[in-house]
Amino acid sequence: STHRRSRPHRCAVACASVTALIALASSLVFGASDFMGGVASRRSSAFRVTTWGQISGLVVGVALALVVGATALTGGDVVASLVAGATTSFSVVCFYAALSRGAMSIIAPTTGVLGGAVPAVYGIVRGDETPPATAIGLIVAFAAIVLVTRVDDEGEATPRSAIALAAVAGVGFGLFFVALEQTGDSAGMWPIVIARFVSVPATALLAIRASGGIALPPTTLRLAAWTGATEMVANALILTALRRGPLAVASVFGSLYPLGTALLAFVLLRERLGRSQLTGVALAMLALVLVAL
Repeated sequence: STHRRSRPHRCAVACASVTALIALASSLVFGASDFMGGVASRRSSAFRVTTWGQISGLVVGVALALVVGATALTGGDVVASLVAGATTSFSVVCFYAALSRGAMSIIAPTTGVLGGAVPAVYGIVRGDETPPATAIGLIVAFAAIVLVTRVDDEGEATPRSAIALAAVAGVGFGLFFVALEQTGDSAGMWPIVIARFVSVPATALLAIRASGGIALPPTTLRLAAWTGATEMVANALILTALRRGPLAVASVFGSLYPLGTALLAFVLLRERLGRSQLTGVALAMLALVLVAL
């Protein structure tokens, strides 16, 4: 949009640093949210958990949008927001389903690598400068996915179907970053609210068709609600990061949530990793940082 392209040029170094910090904060919140979503999905249908998470996120999103305010909302902002809503609704369902089937410490890095790489590839295609570190990071990311999907005697088995779902979710999250980046500063937080107007009915319909309804037991419902609320806060942070600095930096540091998810899974669920998987997780973290350099 015109109002977005007219933003003044910022100092590249300072911009990248602030963007990275805000995106990293969003990752920590995303990590906690994903952990809660994964636990809830093991108790009930991932479709139902996602639906209630999206509903609670919508409530929090509206509150944030009203507090932040907006000066203008263009047609381009609305279209980009709707695309973001479509991609995130499908991706969250895939991600929670993957978390419910396999080890969180394996699923999360797989999704994170692709979620960070897709926006970087998009930037390359549209003509953004590609530093050598970014190219190296993409290669390392591929190696990480290969290693993290291996199962040895020490690690917990993660079905290939879970890995496939994690990969699909990662691509979807990457497209979500790209779509949100197209919205203007003057739109405030309304893009993430508009996105929810797509994701709420979409996930509810999926839940009804796949599991016969959206009802959840009270304890699982509370967990799902917290999942959606924290996810919306993380979305607000990543939207801020995407508007402040380079797409690659914001999206990649915003994809470091596997670190928080894996740590919580290790501490609270006692999940174990084998040697090849530990190497894959380490390479995944390295790849995310390299792509952002």
